[in-house]
Amino acid sequence: MNNSKHDNMQRLGDSPALNQMLNSLKRSIAERPQNIAEPTQLLDFRHLTPANLEAEGIIYERAAHYRAKPLPPCGRCMGGWVRITQPDGSSAVHLCEHCERPRRRLKRLNDLHLPSDAQGAHLDMYEWDSSEQRFAINQIQQWLTYGGTEAEHHAPSLLMWGPPGNGKTTLSYAFAKWCVFNDLSVRWVTHTQLFDQLKRSFNGKADDPFEGWLTNVNVLLLDEFGGVGGGRNHTDWFRSQSVAMIQAIYEKWAAGELAVIMGTNLRPSQIQQLLDNHAAWSRLVQMFDEPVQMVGSDRRQAKPLSKKWLM
Repeated sequence: MNNSKHDNMQRLGDSPALNQMLNSLKRSIAERPQNIAEPTQLLDFRHLTPANLEAEGIIYERAAHYRAKPLPPCGRCMGGWVRITQPDGSSAVHLCEHCERPRRRLKRLNDLHLPSDAQGAHLDMYEWDSSEQRFAINQIQQWLTYGGTEAEHHAPSLLMWGPPGNGKTTLSYAFAKWCVFNDLSVRWVTHTQLFDQLKRSFNGKADDPFEGWLTNVNVLLLDEFGGVGGGRNHTDWFRSQSVAMIQAIYEKWAAGELAVIMGTNLRPSQIQQLLDNHAAWSRLVQMFDEPVQMVGSDRRQAKPLSKKWLM
């Protein structure tokens, strides 16, 4: 009986079809990876907004500037691109909405180089100084979102003036983030930053900040016009460069290509004295029409001052 079983096994082993199947199975086992990776969880970053970046842990807590962390791949796309098949059988490649579009928004946010105190600033949290201020911002938002009417040949813009600490800079941070997450090209800068970089460019230590600085920019946020606190003893060089800066801004604004939000600690009459140029002053008046005075209290001193500061 043992010989019979042996003969049967011998006959089965001689089957070419069975041998081929066994050899194929052996090759499959040999070629199988030793460590099979677990399926990765699909990620989705479409929910990110200026209001939840900190809560989601996207922003570095301790950094010299307001910076967002890099986003990992979502697991759905190939390097940030998705191929979509159309009903007619053709295909098209689109940005991945789950990771690549949020990633590009965060890159533009990092490129703004906002100061670290922009943490938590967004339009949902902003305490409006006046209904006039809120109406002006709403006008700019609508123009940027839907475009202007045929009667509007230029963008609505806003000049906010008042003492330090009552929210002008915070609003510029918040509006900059709103622009980024609405896929607009925005430039945030202070008057002093621009001119300091211009000085460094004279000896080759920095690029000329005015070289194409408004190219393809939809929104300019110019903070601290006239210098921090309004500045003092402006030189002739500072005046002449300010006039040239106003002229460049005006040209883009008049062409309907640029919305401008400017904050300053100077009174309108002091701005006129700073420029000391009728043409530049006339352009500034035309751009901003009705300046908005900030009348709120100093938000940086929300809590009572220590007695030591009053000595």
